[in-house]
Amino acid sequence: MTEKSFGFNCLIQKIVFYLFNVEDVRKFSFGTWNNRQHVFVAVKSDKNTGWGENIISVNNPGVSMDAWLSLAENLVGLSLSDGLTEIRNKRGIWDSHYVEMMEMAMYDLAGKEEKCPALSFFSLDEMHSVPGTFVILDNDVSKVSDQIRKAVDTNRAAIVKVKLFGDEEIDRAIINAVRKVTGRKSTYLIGDANTGYGREGKPVSLAEIASSLHILYDAGLDACEDPAFLPIRGWVELQNMVHPLSLVPDYILRPSCKAVDIVENGMGDIYNIHPGSAGSIVDAVILARKIKELGAGLMVGDDSLIGPACTVWQQIAMAFDAKWVEAVEKEGDSDFFFSCVLNSNTDSRGRLVTYKHKEDGFGLILDEEELSHFCIKKKEIL
Repeated sequence: MTEKSFGFNCLIQKIVFYLFNVEDVRKFSFGTWNNRQHVFVAVKSDKNTGWGENIISVNNPGVSMDAWLSLAENLVGLSLSDGLTEIRNKRGIWDSHYVEMMEMAMYDLAGKEEKCPALSFFSLDEMHSVPGTFVILDNDVSKVSDQIRKAVDTNRAAIVKVKLFGDEEIDRAIINAVRKVTGRKSTYLIGDANTGYGREGKPVSLAEIASSLHILYDAGLDACEDPAFLPIRGWVELQNMVHPLSLVPDYILRPSCKAVDIVENGMGDIYNIHPGSAGSIVDAVILARKIKELGAGLMVGDDSLIGPACTVWQQIAMAFDAKWVEAVEKEGDSDFFFSCVLNSNTDSRGRLVTYKHKEDGFGLILDEEELSHFCIKKKEIL
């Protein structure tokens, strides 16, 4: 629940869904995304529009939005307050990606109706610029080299994240490719293994995982996200075994509503709030507070988001003074989105993600006519 009560009496008069297909190969230890499908949602009162976004599918360009459209029929005609209550009550019942997307759009609309920043409803009023992360998702060492040079040339190499693939030889080569360009001191290097060093159902000893991580640390890795599938105590023990390498728990903190009850001190040096899989921005805020109370570092990750959700998660990261944020608009993938932006109160195009000035809601205003030209499908629920 939010810390400030509210009584949003405006009616949800219309919900508009825009479906986009993004053709962009992204390689992970568990497989490859050849394309992904994003939904932007506009929740409308008679005066204002709130925006949200999430991924609806991967490698499925023909995906149907019918299930999400059907859920929206339950919200149109409700007051904004009742709509938020309905969304909250449907956690664990409705698709979590849908709930997270709708929640951010409705809080955006609430702020625009009440003429205040959306995060003020959560008693989050102070913003700190945070580093953006340059992410490289490839196992081709030559491509990794090209990308890290680009990061250096554009002054975005302070914090870099690479995908690891659970193979020491490949992963060392990726790390070496980065370090040949950056050196050890100028760039903080994160590797995301997506549990590649110990899959669920295929147990590997902590000693074996630690041995691999020590090798990667010696090669130049500073932090490792999700090295293996581990129980809570396994995370704590492994972090003790691999210092000064920092562990970053991610998958075990999804969704945020469940993570609040299990998160413990010592699971890692830095904890990841994962956009797209948090299930709720309300629960993500509650989890972020819990992590900060533990005295641990906090980061905000990404789910390859390209549009409205980026500024929302950037603002959440800045409100908690996160170590870094990965949910930034992407060169190429987000070009069409930028062409539709009439106003945004965050800027992610430099080394730091910055908060420009206070705006109502999450501050995003889009040219919807222009947006309609880029989507592959548009549906309205009245």
